[in-house]
Amino acid sequence: LNDRLRRLDGPAVLVSDSQTTAARAVHAASFAASPLVPGLLMTLFTATSPAGLTPEITLDGFPAPIHFSSPTQVNFQVPYALAGRSSAALEFRLGGQLIDRLLLPVAPAAPAFFEHGPVRGQVLAVLPNGELHSETNPARPGDVVVLYATGEGLRTERNGFEVPFLPVAVEINGLPAE
Repeated sequence: LNDRLRRLDGPAVLVSDSQTTAARAVHAASFAASPLVPGLLMTLFTATSPAGLTPEITLDGFPAPIHFSSPTQVNFQVPYALAGRSSAALEFRLGGQLIDRLLLPVAPAAPAFFEHGPVRGQVLAVLPNGELHSETNPARPGDVVVLYATGEGLRTERNGFEVPFLPVAVEINGLPAE
């Protein structure tokens, strides 16, 4: 009614919540399919995106901290605010434009160790001397090793330390570890 024409441009690429989506969200430690877990480090693999545009990820509207991005990969942390939900919408934006949207399940925990090396399942373990554990550089009985994992879910404070809310147990070759 004001004798003006307005041009509205849609997003560069918008894919619905169907199986045809170009993006794939996986557990950052194992690169396996995973539900969203509060605090979990995840990886979003995408189609090649234009360089120079800032990636943004939101989950049900909550911004996800981004730890790394490249033209085809974005590593992010799931916001703790998703605790208690059964699913959440992940929206991936570049330069403010919606590129992809995924509907993903939410779970209380999905733990996995980070891996390294040419052999699938080789857990990233650092020995007391600071070197990486390997077949040629094994840990000895009684060694204290540092393992890296994500997906433990919500945390709580105990004795001044932040610890997983759910119980944690680690086994090595079927034997319980301290």
